[in-house]
Amino acid sequence: MAYRIPRSESAEAALQRLILDQNRKALKLLRAWHKDPTDRIHRSRQCFRRIRAVLLLLHSDAPYIHAVENRFYRDLARTLADARDADAMIDAIDFLAERFAEEAPPDSLAMLRTSLVRRAKADLECSIVDVAARCQEAAVKLERADRRLHLLPLRGMKRKQVKRSVREGLKRCAKAFKKARRTRDEDDFHAWRKQVKYSYYNARLVQDVSPRWARIYTAPLRELAELLGNRQDLYVLDGFLASQPDGLGIDIHVRAIRDMIASSQGSLEVQALNLGERLFGSGRTKESGRFVQLHPRVAHGGRK
Repeated sequence: MAYRIPRSESAEAALQRLILDQNRKALKLLRAWHKDPTDRIHRSRQCFRRIRAVLLLLHSDAPYIHAVENRFYRDLARTLADARDADAMIDAIDFLAERFAEEAPPDSLAMLRTSLVRRAKADLECSIVDVAARCQEAAVKLERADRRLHLLPLRGMKRKQVKRSVREGLKRCAKAFKKARRTRDEDDFHAWRKQVKYSYYNARLVQDVSPRWARIYTAPLRELAELLGNRQDLYVLDGFLASQPDGLGIDIHVRAIRDMIASSQGSLEVQALNLGERLFGSGRTKESGRFVQLHPRVAHGGRK
């Protein structure tokens, strides 16, 4: 079934099914990790993130389950995180190539991309035994989790509790936005991005039981997650280039590329903060009924 809570299913049954489904998808991906290591590890970590989004809905009503299972999937994701940085840098290069299609030196980004792909492939080949061991260990843990998750004590969970938890998640997202806006600190932007992703996943979850609310919030949260995700990928790429500017054999192009990164990061940050202000800023949200209702300006792209 889809990643959502249907009207025909009780909240307790839906939450358990969602966690089990994502756990099994991750297990299937990691059992066949060798077919495409980078892609399958990345997709398995996406499954873990969706599970953690569901677990956040249990934060108030089942805190022990949330604490134990959230830690389990967080730690599992960390053991498989190595491939993500290389993937993020390649995504960042593709973003720059599209954004500066008419301005960038024609060969600079292509050379960097080729170098990074070659480097990532070499790194994978050097660590293939370690990657295999970690994927196999993760698969064993997921198999055990599958048996454990059938016994989650979720009886009594109601849709109203799920809706309240989604609202609480949106408040955490708003709090993270205000801190990032105030400090402009990279760690705070990273924390805000994580909360945005969780809120986006949870908006998808309730699109059947609260269609109007989900319809208003899902698209802006998806856009915000993409803006912050691209910004984070550029941050990773810039850090790599700063740490070894001549390590890829394209040192004459590195300064130009870093200038493009800085320009793009600034633009993405402004767009993200503007959208965050429309979603979470002072006077932009108000309590009404069961959910935080979006200010009408957001639903019309900021127009009055």
